[in-house]
Amino acid sequence: MRNSVPPADLTMLLLTFDRPRMLRDILALYYASPFQFKIIVLDSSPDETQARNASCAANYAPLVEYVRYPKETHPRDKLRLGSALVETDFAMYAPDDDVFLLDGVDAALQFLRTHEDFAACHGVYYGASCPDTDRLKLVVEQAVVSHDLPTPFARIVSLFSRYQSIFYTVQRRNAFVAAANIPDSIESGHFFELFHACSLLMRGKLAALSVPYLLRNQQKGGSKRDIGHPMGLFVNDPDAFAAEYRLFCSELATRLQNVEGSREWTKMIDIAFALYFNLSFNPETAIEDLGLREALLSSDIAHCKGMLRIPNTAPLPSEELARYIAPQLASGWPSYG
Repeated sequence: MRNSVPPADLTMLLLTFDRPRMLRDILALYYASPFQFKIIVLDSSPDETQARNASCAANYAPLVEYVRYPKETHPRDKLRLGSALVETDFAMYAPDDDVFLLDGVDAALQFLRTHEDFAACHGVYYGASCPDTDRLKLVVEQAVVSHDLPTPFARIVSLFSRYQSIFYTVQRRNAFVAAANIPDSIESGHFFELFHACSLLMRGKLAALSVPYLLRNQQKGGSKRDIGHPMGLFVNDPDAFAAEYRLFCSELATRLQNVEGSREWTKMIDIAFALYFNLSFNPETAIEDLGLREALLSSDIAHCKGMLRIPNTAPLPSEELARYIAPQLASGWPSYG
């Protein structure tokens, strides 16, 4: 980041846990960009790693702040406490092992500035892995689906009918803080993300732009999109699934009643959740429905812009992706540890 450029009215809460090399790499990447914004590192790593991470973040002060939490901090509490630190009008979460394409983040920010009825905005997500030393496998992991119906519950039904994660969107501060206030009763990762998404959509509409937005690291496995889906719990322990779902449903019904008034929310949520459960339990099919395409790129990515021929309405990142991936391939990306 260049000190002569005023920072955008945006705060990124960068979530990290025991991956100091990844944190170092991602901070260096974002700091070098001409698009400036505030970064607050939320770290719940072991003590030894926290010391390394704090030293690394200090290199980028004052635009980068560092906040440490005990190792046992629940992700729910990490989000709630972190959101209280945001002072800008817009905010977003970021993992330490994925890469935001900052032109897309800027586009989302500009959209929200001119559309007051939208609470959040994002773009196209890509998955990347290196099947061998000289090729990058790039997939369109999440295409563009907006949820812009006029009422909160209608937007939730829209989300459940074609679910895609909206956790990493650029969000208005009031919506960001409200969505981060997840009840203590929502303990399970199976329903954590869903409750956060529903809470966000209660605060306003969500836009998905046809711009490159996020590069997701698939090096350690398949698409992150299917992680945490409740189908596994439903099959292996239906009693536990039922108990967790009822807590989720009860808390969500309470919030809907607060924003839309008294209705048969529990029954309506049951129907909407059945739609989500039926349509999204097969991640491979769901991703195919979104138009997944693959491309194999040579390691000379800086010269491959004209080589990409992917029949999809979602664009592929070009120059910014090249600037990041080319050196990372040479050094054995991803640098876990």
